[in-house]
Amino acid sequence: MDELQKLQERVVNPKSLHFNRVPRKTKEEFLALAESDFEGDRGMLLKWLMDGLVKADIAMVLQELEDLKVRVGQLEQRPQPETLKGVKMLSGKRIGGKIR
Repeated sequence: MDELQKLQERVVNPKSLHFNRVPRKTKEEFLALAESDFEGDRGMLLKWLMDGLVKADIAMVLQELEDLKVRVGQLEQRPQPETLKGVKMLSGKRIGGKIR
């Protein structure tokens, strides 16, 4: 294969991923985790990390939704305050309204 074909193969079928500006300690921890738990398979480690983040985000959103449902239920069960009809004057006095 000539050099152009090799380059085209790498572009069309990428088998590697490169990151820049990764802190040294983070890189070392990532590589150590890949070696210890994934037998050096960095791609599977990255997938595992991403899956965990997505699941954590979904769990957090579901918990927030559940909390909101509880709050709405509590607000719906509260007795509604009596409303005043009529006109409120600048002095604060209401005219023509009855309490319902």
